[in-house]
Amino acid sequence: MDSVLRRSVRGPVLLLTTAAILVIIALVQAAMLAKLREDRRIDAHRAAENVVRTLALTIDRNLKLIEVSIVGVREALALPEVQAMPASARHLLLFNRIAIPHYLGSMLVLDENGNIVIDSGTVAPRQANFADRDYFKVHRERDAGTFLSSPYASRLRQNDPSIGMTVRLSRADGKFDGVVLAAFRLAFFKSLFEKVDLGPDGIISLVNTDGTMVYRHPSTDGTGNAGESVADAPVFARMRATPNGSFTGTSKIDGLTRYYVTQKIGDFPLILSVGISTSAIFAEWAVQAIIVGLLTLVVCGLLAGIVLVLRRALVHSYNMEEQLEHMAVTDALTQIPNRRALEMALDTEMRRATREKSELSVLVIDLDFFKQINDSHGHAVGDALLRSVGRQVTRAIRRPGDFAARLGGEEFVVILPSTGAAGATFMAERIRKAIAATQVATDDGRRVNTTASIGVASGMIQASDPTDRLLREADGALYRAKGGGRNRVVGSHPNDGFAAAQ
Repeated sequence: MDSVLRRSVRGPVLLLTTAAILVIIALVQAAMLAKLREDRRIDAHRAAENVVRTLALTIDRNLKLIEVSIVGVREALALPEVQAMPASARHLLLFNRIAIPHYLGSMLVLDENGNIVIDSGTVAPRQANFADRDYFKVHRERDAGTFLSSPYASRLRQNDPSIGMTVRLSRADGKFDGVVLAAFRLAFFKSLFEKVDLGPDGIISLVNTDGTMVYRHPSTDGTGNAGESVADAPVFARMRATPNGSFTGTSKIDGLTRYYVTQKIGDFPLILSVGISTSAIFAEWAVQAIIVGLLTLVVCGLLAGIVLVLRRALVHSYNMEEQLEHMAVTDALTQIPNRRALEMALDTEMRRATREKSELSVLVIDLDFFKQINDSHGHAVGDALLRSVGRQVTRAIRRPGDFAARLGGEEFVVILPSTGAAGATFMAERIRKAIAATQVATDDGRRVNTTASIGVASGMIQASDPTDRLLREADGALYRAKGGGRNRVVGSHPNDGFAAAQ
């Protein structure tokens, strides 16, 4: 468990886990901000929807009142007795019974040539011709029903901006006989729209379905942009596609991006839109997003910093522990495993050999006449020789499971798992030859070498065997090798080893 934890801390696991946590925190904050942003959009939508619904209802009611009025005039003029009435009586009949809206300009009856024949403003009609107006041309060509004209400057009211609502007059044979016109002043829309506060850069637009601007507040030209064509504007295309809906678009007129809510005006070819600036909608949210974003960065930065500092401290602690552990099982002079490591390895291999019912061999190596080398050449040369012997012993064992350690002084031990007497003796002889070939230089340039006596113990291991059984047997064989003349390999049983002459 501890090794798994150490690998996790040292490897990418801790860093990846921390990164995942930071990503989760960021995603949670992003989701929260997205929810807040959507809430702001919904609030703006509801506000704009309420405004557009109220305005559309007011506009529709006034336009319908005018439509009823001009249709009533047309129906009255269709009666012969009305046509035969004196002009003053007919004027009273046609106009005094009509509830004229506040922003209605003039109601006129034009003949087939566009001249005024009946005028709501006076019994004696004013002199003017309107054959050039779009509403007159349309009705002259066909019966267009109730027609709303493009905005125009009134010739009877000092260029007062207006739109005309007209119906066709037809003779009994269906031929064109003129129009009934009601002029509706654009000041009505100006007064109506100015009462609404949509915040910075908010707009209200009334557009004909043919793309002609009827009135826009606030305007960019001081006249409500009346008559300006927006037919090729992307926002108008969206309005025409969804006359009763909502969308986000950029205005062709001022280039600002807004959230639009639209509604068609009853049966009339008009679309009303309320546009709220997206920057105004999300201004408060943007401040919240900046604050939350900064706090998230600070928290994530602190968390990452804490994790990095903690990781560095843990890695340092683990390194120190492992260094101490290594020092505890490593011989300081030769840098190979020491006696403590040997005892642990021997216990492990004894258990494995018992479990697997396999042979195990132990070699005990002792350098010959090492004390004389120390006395003659000094401990520095002796230490150098021990280090060199340690390297030779380590190089001689080649299998992953083989183990070499310094037992103490000039003694070394080798453990050979799954190895019988013959294999162990062969390995011992290889080590003996390698040691015999080892030389170290003295301060005066002379070369010093040594030989080794090696005791070998091999056999099957029983569960009842003490851990140091083979070690003691190999040690006994070592003493026999020493007594037999040194520089030789001797087994713990007869015929297990063979002697080599110095």
